[in-house]
Amino acid sequence: MRAFMRFLTLVLLTLVAACATPEQRAAQAEAEYGPRCEQLGHAKDSEQWRVCVENEDMNAALATQRAYDREFLRKHDCVDPKFGCGGAVR
Repeated sequence: MRAFMRFLTLVLLTLVAACATPEQRAAQAEAEYGPRCEQLGHAKDSEQWRVCVENEDMNAALATQRAYDREFLRKHDCVDPKFGCGGAVR
């Protein structure tokens, strides 16, 4: 069930992301994470800056997914989240 929910979440995120062009998604990530990468010492529009922006964007997406997973486990009262609910779903 958990794997299915994760798959469904990724499908929905992909569909939502598909509404924007790659250029629009890149511009949004640059606007959101570019200043942080500059603070870290990467020159704007350099290869290191682009990699930093991509990493920050991916880290944010992973944090969102982890938060979703924790909430799902909390709602379903999973005893051992490492191995799934194991029948503890109420």
